[in-house]
Amino acid sequence: MTAQTKVGVKRSKAVKTPKVTEDSRNLEIVREFFALSEALDVEKAMGFFADDAVYHNIPLPAVRGKRNIERTLKGMMRYASGFEVEMLNISAGGNAVLTERIDTITAGPFKVALPVMGAFELRDGKITAWRDYFDLIQFARGMAPGLQDLVQGGIRALLEPAKG
Repeated sequence: MTAQTKVGVKRSKAVKTPKVTEDSRNLEIVREFFALSEALDVEKAMGFFADDAVYHNIPLPAVRGKRNIERTLKGMMRYASGFEVEMLNISAGGNAVLTERIDTITAGPFKVALPVMGAFELRDGKITAWRDYFDLIQFARGMAPGLQDLVQGGIRALLEPAKG
């Protein structure tokens, strides 16, 4: 394509490559964080956090500092055999990334799919704040069938005659 200049000389218009924006970088960071979380790789996922980050899994108490967040996530993942994220919506603006997701957590006989709304704040390519909003009662109800299976299996084992 060419454009006419005021003096009548034609010059070509360069094809513009898409600009990588802070919004798109922040979206990619959050997506990569969730990919590592799904792989249950807490150590690598922690590379996305700033040292002074805050993690607030609302309605639970906030966790402050990268080391404490790592301990918390490792504790949560200790018994997990699976974690899947179905990203329904993700959006970025400035230093914020918002996620609407279904998180499915599997731990032994327990499996719960939980709707979650997340808010991330980033600075210099690092997560400085992560807030997840979910219904704790819905989480507990989702865990109930697994607990029932676990209890029933334990009772069956007690009632069955010992083999040996």
